[in-house]
Order: sequence, then C-alpha cells, then structure tokens
Amino acid sequence: VTNVTETSAHVVVTPSDMSAKFIWLCQPMNDPNWTAETIMNDYVNQWQGFLNSGWGTYTGVQDYTISLMAGTTYYLIAWGYDGGITSEPQMITFETLAGADMSEFDCEFEVINLDAHNVDLAVTPNYNSIYYLFGATPDDQVDMPTLLSEIELMIEDAYLQSVAFNPQTTIADVVDQMCYNGYSRGVISDLTEMTSYSVFAIPIGTDGKCGENYKLINGFFTTPAFRISDATLTNE
Repeated sequence: VTNVTETSAHVVVTPSDMSAKFIWLCQPMNDPNWTAETIMNDYVNQWQGFLNSGWGTYTGVQDYTISLMAGTTYYLIAWGYDGGITSEPQMITFETLAGADMSEFDCEFEVINLDAHNVDLAVTPNYNSIYYLFGATPDDQVDMPTLLSEIELMIEDAYLQSVAFNPQTTIADVVDQMCYNGYSRGVISDLTEMTSYSVFAIPIGTDGKCGENYKLINGFFTTPAFRISDATLTNE
C-alpha cells in the first residue's frame, strides 16, 4: 500500500501463483478485534454461492488506486479460493490521513448546461475529504430545516436496510456510498420552466448527520421557456 492520502491509496496485490484464483478485499476495519481468519470466513460464508459461480475471484496482479474515507483504518486482505478456501489469509492494515472538519465545508457551483427542465450542475468543494449532497429547488420552496431532516432520515433508513443484509455495515459506510466528496457533477431533472432556482450543498458527517454550515445561493439560475427544436420532421 503506497500513496495514502485522506481519500485514496494505491494498493497492489501480487499472488505467488499468477494462475491461481484468489479473493482480495480492502475494507474499513470496523472492529479492532477482527482477525484475518474471521474476515475471510465471514466473507466466504456470506458470498459462497456467488464465489462458487466464479464471481468475485481474481488471477494475476491487482493494481488499483482506490477511493477511501478519511481518518479510517483499513485492512487489505487476500487468500486463495477455487470452489473453497485454498490458502491462509494474508492481511495488512493501514490508516488514511485525517480529513478536514465538516465545519470547514465550502464549495463553488457551476451551471454546465441548462434548459427548461434540466440543469447540469457541478460542485467543487474546498476539501475533498468532506462528504456532501447537493441539489436545486425553486426559490419560493427553500426550506432547509426540513431538507436536513429528510436527508438524515434517508441515510438512517438506508443504514437500517444495509445492516439487515450485512451486519458489519456502519453508518459511515452508508454515507460513503450515498454522498459525494471532491468534485461532483450531476443532472437535476423535472425542473419548471421560467423559474428561478436556488442551489445548495450540505456537508454530511460520517455519523449521518447534516452540518448547519451548508452552502445556499438563492436565485442561482433561471430556467428558460420550453422551446421546440427547429429540426425538420419528415414522414418516410
């Protein structure tokens, strides 16, 4: 493991037998009492049906730069698997660098494309390690307290669904899956034509709670009137 930052690391897994099938994982060490054998056995027990059908096994060198959570201890583990476990697990742990505090969140917005019903919106935060969600709403419908409550409930519901499927899931895992960090861009649809919109970006902690220091800009863009394309229609 090299080039560890707040939000990424370069990992290389090199097997002793380049043709042998194996499994490798890089996941948060959510329990300091986990051993390599515990992680391996739990994973195989949960996914054995898929693994035996060929899903999730690898051969040869695995070389990736992966996205990670800031200030988190990770394990990198690998073991042989071909219809069953074929070797002892090999595991190391490492920790990503501490990220910025959520209270330091700020960002810039940019409209990339805009039409009557869609906006292509980009967000550039000041720190890549802070999670956030962003969106747009008509100026006369801005209600940030309600929005913050709805987001926290959405994350909590997603966590409860995830932990029912995988008891090792943490709410930080869910935040990592659902929220953005670093530069993000997305199309927001179903807008109303000729309407002034506010944009917002809300920092999200790894505990699933929203920060009160959200970024809100009223009247950031106005959708144009709907216009039918000038393309010529033919009946052939």
